[in-house]
Amino acid sequence: MEVKIIPQLVDNYSYIIFSQKNFRALIVDPSEPEPILSFLKEKNLSLEGILITHHHSDHTQGIEEISENFDT
Repeated sequence: MEVKIIPQLVDNYSYIIFSQKNFRALIVDPSEPEPILSFLKEKNLSLEGILITHHHSDHTQGIEEISENFDT
């Protein structure tokens, strides 16, 4: 398993937990979808789920757009 830290907004981070062996990934707290989607595509990763630590929009506002690109 590996973890990729993705800067989000001005002062936040999202995390992608992934395996290069089985090409599966989990996302934690996505607020800006584009850098996350780009990384998943670049690494040919299948999104298995999205984890949210709390409900504030700076941790959740990217969920809808990311979900539209995957069957999660």
